[in-house]
Amino acid sequence: NATCDTCEGGKCGDQECVDDKILATETHTWKCVCKPPTVGEATDGPATCLLNECLQTCATCEGGDCEEQVCHDPHPTPDSLEDWYCKCPLPSTTTNVAAKAVPCEYDECAVVENEKVCHEEGQVCVDPKP
Repeated sequence: NATCDTCEGGKCGDQECVDDKILATETHTWKCVCKPPTVGEATDGPATCLLNECLQTCATCEGGDCEEQVCHDPHPTPDSLEDWYCKCPLPSTTTNVAAKAVPCEYDECAVVENEKVCHEEGQVCVDPKP
């Protein structure tokens, strides 16, 4: 398929061209597929390739095995690297860019119900050991 050859020749950049339909009547069915570790595909043209660094570098956080931390990649594109971060679950506010957020510090006053109890009595909530 000439279109797929064009894709492979650079139209799709660092992507692989796949054409499962080889009959002359099955046109515009070829796909550009991003090469790992990027993901994405598009039919009849170049794909938008995404790179979620959490799946590559922080898989343990993404899977929840990182002391209950969650990995987040705010810009999952190949040109935006080292911006992923692990974040501790609420009520903790601990985060760390491009690394595990250790230790997770839990401020019990960050829990709305706890803060509300103090506020209703005209007091300020303070957790001496967050």
